[in-house]
Amino acid sequence: MKILEFSNTDTNLDLISRPITVGKENNLVNSNIDYQKSIFKSTNNHNLAIFKEIKIGNTFPDIVFVDFNPENYENWNSIRQSLSRNEYRIIYFLYANNGCEQLADVVKLLNLDWKTVATSFEKLYDAKLIVRKDSIWKLKNQKTVTCKNIQAIEAKYYNWDRVLQQSILNKSFASESYILSSVKKDFNPDVLQKFQNFGIGIYLEKDNQFKQISKAENAKLPINYNSIFFNELIGKALYSNR
Repeated sequence: MKILEFSNTDTNLDLISRPITVGKENNLVNSNIDYQKSIFKSTNNHNLAIFKEIKIGNTFPDIVFVDFNPENYENWNSIRQSLSRNEYRIIYFLYANNGCEQLADVVKLLNLDWKTVATSFEKLYDAKLIVRKDSIWKLKNQKTVTCKNIQAIEAKYYNWDRVLQQSILNKSFASESYILSSVKKDFNPDVLQKFQNFGIGIYLEKDNQFKQISKAENAKLPINYNSIFFNELIGKALYSNR
């Protein structure tokens, strides 16, 4: 499967979506999704996942495009299928700190109780995601818990301050954050500079073609546990379809 699409609430995947608001911005979102699907060229290690208005933290980004390597999910198992956000938080903790020696560090820094942490470590071990080496708990393979690229997009025609705030929030999990708009005249250079100052890129639509007029800064993944959440969603979907 070269392209996966997610747009509906699915409790089995811990996926929550927002009801679609019919209008020109939704039309713009759909047009961009269709366009990106048409130009995406999949390979053995580059597939595409598309998420439309799903809940990430307390936000609902309009579109998230995820470039992933399907080979990372070949050793998926039923235990990993049952992992939840507490496990994702611990995965990111181990990634960011290059492992940990004592579970007490996780209890303290993630503000979780001992039972939850102990149970989560047992699940992660059984899922073959972590190992104990030289008295340190570490991720077995960092590449298998993250994606190649996560691009978040917010669609707006105007109200640039609002879309800028949302785009900044998207940087908390995405490697690239963009706004998407459709304007008939040249884009305001002051607005363009404001987005560039925050590392936000811009796509503009004209005649059903989408042009990147400003490239977003690219951050290394994972940025936080929500970056890992996308990776695990994809793995769970692939496992469910086997």
